[in-house]
Amino acid sequence: RRGGTVVFDVPNADRVCTALVAQDVLLDFRPGVGLRLAPHFYTRDDEVDLVMKRVRDEVAKAKN
Repeated sequence: RRGGTVVFDVPNADRVCTALVAQDVLLDFRPGVGLRLAPHFYTRDDEVDLVMKRVRDEVAKAKN
């Protein structure tokens, strides 16, 4: 019923994923679903914050 993945349905998710993978962010794109990330218990809060900032930045860039 529960798992360790988080999915974000963002505009242009395929392009956002490509840009983030180029920055060594570990995630993937699932058509019709969005960006899939899997933070673990050992992922620090500051790492999650950094990835979320990068996601927001890339979503904003992909709009243009």
